[in-house]
Amino acid sequence: MDLPREDTLFRIGAAEVLDTNTDLALTAVTRDGSDSNNMIAGGAAMGSEVVAQLASVVEGNFLDTAIGIKLDKLAWDRYGILRKPAGPSFVDVQFSTVAAAPTAFNIPAGTSLSSSDGKQFITVDDIAYPLGSVGPITVQARSQLAGANQRVGIGKITSIVSQIAGQPADLTVTNAAASAGGADRERDDDFRARIRKFWRAFRGGVKAAVEFAALSVPGVVKATAFEGVDSVGRQNRITGLVVTDQFTDALVKQGVDVPTYDTQSQAFARTVFNGLDEWRAMGISVDVFVAQVILVPVTLRLRFRAGANTQLATLMARAVVVDVCNSLRPGDTFDPAAVVARLRAVPGLDVVGDEIENPAGIVIPVSIYQVLRTTMALVQVSTLASTPIAEITSSLSTFV
Repeated sequence: MDLPREDTLFRIGAAEVLDTNTDLALTAVTRDGSDSNNMIAGGAAMGSEVVAQLASVVEGNFLDTAIGIKLDKLAWDRYGILRKPAGPSFVDVQFSTVAAAPTAFNIPAGTSLSSSDGKQFITVDDIAYPLGSVGPITVQARSQLAGANQRVGIGKITSIVSQIAGQPADLTVTNAAASAGGADRERDDDFRARIRKFWRAFRGGVKAAVEFAALSVPGVVKATAFEGVDSVGRQNRITGLVVTDQFTDALVKQGVDVPTYDTQSQAFARTVFNGLDEWRAMGISVDVFVAQVILVPVTLRLRFRAGANTQLATLMARAVVVDVCNSLRPGDTFDPAAVVARLRAVPGLDVVGDEIENPAGIVIPVSIYQVLRTTMALVQVSTLASTPIAEITSSLSTFV
């Protein structure tokens, strides 16, 4: 329901005055400047201020209406969640010389660099420049400031601002790949959407919790977790986590391949992994990849030897597909032949080579920054209805 505005409060006040004093005429309270008009108008103005303050307080108590600092307070007070701050941009830079270095020297962490458009970066590791080398010697750097505007393109870092002890006069620096990361402070809408996932994730260890933790890392815009499975489809204590940043999405859309992207993505993956300690289940390994997920539905056409346990063989065949697909790295293709080769080891199956009904051929990512994944639910069998794991768990010990 809408809260009353000042004109509504004035009408209410005027009606009350006229009801309690029948000697007053309507014009006495509606005529601008009259004593009655001034008193009622003043009360309405004060009431409007009180209503506005009340509305401001109330909107800060609800997730759908809280904004800015009020949303920050609500998130911390009720959920213990902080808004993601702006994150720095990370990039690999290469130091080189024209002539072989006459002496070895060290490039210390904190060496200040600059891009052609004035963005400031500092190296994050110490690295030695060997005697007699012309480079390139690669070291990671991060922007001194945070935010999406701190990203740089290929070849933009060109200046060494710091003085490096023992450096030759022809020492230069550049970056062979664009920077990764570089995220603005989390927007209200994105923060609100992340908060809504809290109750599904707060127990920790579950799929939603691992994804929630990854999304809490500055720069992560998407996160999808996949459980590893053993030969009969049971969880094998390994979780695959695929995260996407804006840099990855942009490269996929542009169709650009950057040779050094793998190194940069590994550094970002380590940052995400370090943020999972309080969320992943104890004793469960999490493999983190930076990529864009492409889900692959698979349909199997199976033949069974006489006397085989068809339910168990079917389950094991589906688990083989999941293991093969989810072992792929970003840019790898899904080859049905690799699945067929693994199916030959499944007891009870009669494998002839045409077991993969769909996809009909090799699945190739359109970019090296995409990774193919599937799940047990996406692997179906055309000749036998899939049996839930729970229905055959009691009989697994007989066959495994």
